[in-house]
Amino acid sequence: MGDFDKKKKIFSIGGTLAGVFAIIALLANVSEIAQFFKTDKPEKETSTAIVEVAEPVYLNSIKVSEHSKNFSDNNVSVTDILGNTYYNASVIGKSGLLKSEDYAIYYLGGKYKTLSGIIAIDEGNSEKAVGELSILCDDTEVYTTEQVKRGTAPIEFSVDVEGCQWLNICHDKSKMEFILADWKLEE
Repeated sequence: MGDFDKKKKIFSIGGTLAGVFAIIALLANVSEIAQFFKTDKPEKETSTAIVEVAEPVYLNSIKVSEHSKNFSDNNVSVTDILGNTYYNASVIGKSGLLKSEDYAIYYLGGKYKTLSGIIAIDEGNSEKAVGELSILCDDTEVYTTEQVKRGTAPIEFSVDVEGCQWLNICHDKSKMEFILADWKLEE
């Protein structure tokens, strides 16, 4: 074999080895190449907007502006005629011999949209006691219970109070004591 043929063969082997090393080097850099073309943009765009949900405000956390003597919003636990105990409650009215028109007035300043809660009958009411409870917004009646008596089950309600400046909770001249349980205002 001549010198030319030997050089050709060595060059051919060297060329093959150089090609192999080039491929190995290329494969080693694949992750770097892939990283180069990678984008952080997701295939499908999604919204990540944060929506703040306002927590409800309990009515008895607002200072009562004016009330009759038979109104209590001191958040004591009270029990209704069915044995249910309420912990976030106010009581309006008085059971007993004397009839009185009781009320509680709150200033809302038009900040809230709905008022919801439970109206229950206090366990201390007599068998003959009957009465109605009304909710007024700026002297306009927005809710009134039917005539209730000692055996009436708790009443869940939700009313629109949007724009209401002055909220008045009152009942007729009866000998009925009402529990105002978990009354919540929502914006």
